Amino acid sequence: MSEEGGEVIEIRSGVIPAARYADKLRRVALVALRNVAPKDVIIRDVSELNRHLYKIIVEERGYGKGDLIRIVVKARYDRESNKIIFSEPVIDRFLPESELEKICESRLGELRKQYEERVAEAERLRAQYERRVKELTSEVERLKGVLRDIRSILDQVEV
Repeated sequence: MSEEGGEVIEIRSGVIPAARYADKLRRVALVALRNVAPKDVIIRDVSELNRHLYKIIVEERGYGKGDLIRIVVKARYDRESNKIIFSEPVIDRFLPESELEKICESRLGELRKQYEERVAEAERLRAQYERRVKELTSEVERLKGVLRDIRSILDQVEV
């Protein structure tokens, strides 16, 4: 976000339940921008930002009302257009340790299964390789016997 045309102010919601983001951002913006932009402009433009955030938080990411999030967005007041210009918001979701453990256990289970499948496939391929080596060794021995027989026949013909 360019700093041309006004001071850039970072607005942070702090860690809050997702259901409270709109009210919290409006209050933080009113305080952070009070000396920069008119109150009616702040309220109008933060409302637009909150609609954008709803699309991200609820529709795209599917966060629940109780999910803990933190929103950070940079804002700059453009006097010419009488508008607050916001950067793309950064939205972080915080998970309880118990939920993280469940996610990790689930992922570890998936990885174990993939590992076991790959080991089984490697063992199958090794057994297939060993069978093929035995077949080829047997074929080599058979061909050596044929070669001995041919040499024996040739030796008898030359005599």
